[in-house]
Amino acid sequence: MHSTWKDAYKIGIEEIDQTHEHLFALFNEFVELCGKRAPLQTLLSKFHTLISYVEVHFAEEEQIMQDRGYEDFADHKDIHSHLICDAKEVAKDLARAEDSDDMLPYIHCLQSLIIEHILRQDSQITAH
Repeated sequence: MHSTWKDAYKIGIEEIDQTHEHLFALFNEFVELCGKRAPLQTLLSKFHTLISYVEVHFAEEEQIMQDRGYEDFADHKDIHSHLICDAKEVAKDLARAEDSDDMLPYIHCLQSLIIEHILRQDSQITAH
């Protein structure tokens, strides 16, 4: 379930590309912890760390989009807000989990939050 960063994922804005690559690494760390059946508290901590990092990244990305006059900025910012809201709800579910046996839903949430967003929405930033 690991996701390998590829140069093809770069959008051509160095600050964003570096953060995206780091997000892939954090995602892979979470997946690895899940595979090792790490304690639930460890997984929850990593999940929250990832969400916090994504929030900072989204704020920086939004500033770059504004500075560049990205015409779909409002829509992109709304997508960010929804992704963070969804991820925080999933974090609440993880906090209520009884064990770390079935982490697939949490991996999929992070996959959507990070990887799919980069490939679908963020790739559009340099298209304008």
